[in-house]
Amino acid sequence: MLTSKKMIATLLAASGVALCVLTAAPAHAATPAGLPTEFVNSVTAVWSSNGVSDSTQQALLGVLAEGGAIDAQRADRSPVSSTVSDRGTSFVEVKRYADGSINVFTLEKPAAGDNGGSPQAVQGCSVESTPQIYRRCTVNGQFTGVALAFFADYQLSDSSHAAILMYDSATVQCFYPLSCSTPVFEALRMQQNGSLPATLTLTTNYSGIGTGTTRLVLTVAGLSAQSN
Repeated sequence: MLTSKKMIATLLAASGVALCVLTAAPAHAATPAGLPTEFVNSVTAVWSSNGVSDSTQQALLGVLAEGGAIDAQRADRSPVSSTVSDRGTSFVEVKRYADGSINVFTLEKPAAGDNGGSPQAVQGCSVESTPQIYRRCTVNGQFTGVALAFFADYQLSDSSHAAILMYDSATVQCFYPLSCSTPVFEALRMQQNGSLPATLTLTTNYSGIGTGTTRLVLTVAGLSAQSN
């Protein structure tokens, strides 16, 4: 997690008015592990660009090929490390799990607010300085064969008046053989209440290689927007 003057809006899943994309070809070539090529290409591209070794990738694909769930897909597993790096036009957060699997969040840099806030978890959003409001900020993330995103407006405050003002345009993309349900928003709290942050959850259920639920959670409190 990043501290208060940094922002992270994480990723864990999707929407009310939602765009659902199932990536599939008419004929699905299989890899030696028995998984469709497009699925393997999608996950190994993310793994390879974020330091997951070839041997670990093969072990993870073996679990998936048998219909199992890797740690990054499981609600009962927590990451063992989380790192944020500056890659020029964006910040990238990588959460690593005990089995070597990862969830990756790519966060484009917006302009800093006048009061020193420096949101990391948003893409191309505009910033108003008084009060500090972020408009049309994209929250997104990549999971194992699933990608999720939505727009949000939110307000930061050095008191307890931080709030999520608006959210829309949720999307979910699943790579064959996964299929995903229409993503659904749940606004748990639109405004910070004391120590309880404003909290928005975007959820989709997937099936095809095992079954499970993926959630993307945006929380806003004080001068921080971040993920859980």
